[in-house]
Amino acid sequence: MEGAATLYDVAAESTHQCVIDVGGGSTDLFWAIGRRPWYERCGGYSAGVEKIGELLNKKVMDAAGVTDDQID
Repeated sequence: MEGAATLYDVAAESTHQCVIDVGGGSTDLFWAIGRRPWYERCGGYSAGVEKIGELLNKKVMDAAGVTDDQID
C-alpha cells in the first residue's frame, strides 16, 4: 500500500488519518493516529475495482428483472 507509506512519511500530528487502497482484486484500509498504525481499525475486503462492474451490472439487471438467459 503506497498510500500507507506516504501517510507515514507526511504525518506530523497525532490526528486520526486513514488511507483506502482500492486495487484490482482487493480493497484495503490503513488507519493511523499520526504515524502509529491503529491495527484494530486496519482491514481489507476481497473485492476491488474489477468486481465493481460485475456487482453494478447484477444490481441493474436485478432491478430491471432481466435474467442471464435473456442476454445475448
